[in-house]
Amino acid sequence: MSTYLLIGASSGIGKKLAEQLVDCGHSVYGTYFKNKPITNPELTE
Repeated sequence: MSTYLLIGASSGIGKKLAEQLVDCGHSVYGTYFKNKPITNPELTE
């Protein structure tokens, strides 16, 4: 298991990558510019 920091993880490629990494058992820290809630329950703020 690895830990990743993703810049721009709220939508698009960054969000999809974060979801795939979490599904594979990795820890993911994501940042984003927009002030909106994260919709995937596996990903927490």
